[in-house]
Amino acid sequence: MKLPFQRNNTFIDLREVKINSCDWYTPKKNKKKVGLVGGFVGLCLITPCTNWMLVPMFKLLNKYPMFLYK
Repeated sequence: MKLPFQRNNTFIDLREVKINSCDWYTPKKNKKKVGLVGGFVGLCLITPCTNWMLVPMFKLLNKYPMFLYK
């Protein structure tokens, strides 16, 4: 089976090939998780004695950055 660009002995022009293939893919944010994290940050900022919980939470989000995306 030939690939579509190999038919009739034609080649793909290198000027048409995207070198950076990440241009077409942008991950979508999971709105529920972003809302939960934002609500938790707001709760920690409003409630006294819970500001210490922000540091481990942001360290976890830095370790797993794709957690907030679908």
